[in-house]
Amino acid sequence: MNQPPLILIQAQLELRSDLHIGLRSPSHFGADKGLPIVRNELDGMPYIPGSSLKGRMKCLLAASRGVDNDLQPDLPLLFGTPGRRGCASFWDVHVNAGWLTERLGADLAITQFRGEVRSFAGLANRERFQLREVVCAGVHFDFRLSLQTGRTGAMESILLGLKLLEWQGIGGSTSRGMGRIKFSELKANGVSLQARLDQLDIPDGESLGHETPHS
Repeated sequence: MNQPPLILIQAQLELRSDLHIGLRSPSHFGADKGLPIVRNELDGMPYIPGSSLKGRMKCLLAASRGVDNDLQPDLPLLFGTPGRRGCASFWDVHVNAGWLTERLGADLAITQFRGEVRSFAGLANRERFQLREVVCAGVHFDFRLSLQTGRTGAMESILLGLKLLEWQGIGGSTSRGMGRIKFSELKANGVSLQARLDQLDIPDGESLGHETPHS
């Protein structure tokens, strides 16, 4: 049996605003302990887990199905079901090496701590000052996604998913403007898809963009 074609989708992912992807734990609440971001254990650099991108895209595509009947991405095909692997494989997204060298050479920060007053349900004093570590706006990451399918429409669903990620953001506090991203130099097996992504219309509806837990 012939294997369906393998398509490697690559792009530069630029942060347009600060990003937090890490842990949420009541033990971290307080002014003296900040919520940390996830980091690569080998080099200590921040990264974006592929699972976070996959979950966020799946959520946004699922919401888009209820907004426009013409948009019917095959979610089980792309993301899989219990006992069945999907055809879309998301790689962990790491900081671009060339960009990192320039940033460190200019002695510019890659991460920082932001403080904000937040409300937490179930606590006696619901308002708490919280420090949160974030990846600074402007950081460039190497984005990769493998798509293995001969099914018509799979690429269109992925492009819509990427557009929705740009529109709604990733990570925590997207409703406060964090986690805004932009894809550039988008290619599939070396062929540019950037114009198709830039020209893509996004669905209109208030049901899109709910924040995912533990982001």
